[in-house]
Amino acid sequence: MMPGDSADVVMTFNAGKEYRLLICSQDMIGKVQFKVLDKKKKVIYESDPKEANPAWDFKMTNTQQFTIQIYVPARVNAKHKTEGCVALLVGFKD
Repeated sequence: MMPGDSADVVMTFNAGKEYRLLICSQDMIGKVQFKVLDKKKKVIYESDPKEANPAWDFKMTNTQQFTIQIYVPARVNAKHKTEGCVALLVGFKD
């Protein structure tokens, strides 16, 4: 991804499980952020823009589908367009 890019990932989370969402990225593209939206596009969670490799822990009471919006903030006065890798890690425990 490059600064200014975004991507949406739709995932189903099952009732009764505890989850962790974690975003990892290369330092060269800056602090990647994410939002979690429900089916009605209501923001359920938004990462802290100051946090590197933001994560969110949550427990599902009902099975639901969420959209995870991943975005790389645009850089002001950037001399070069820098590309880098971004990973969305999803873990759970019963």
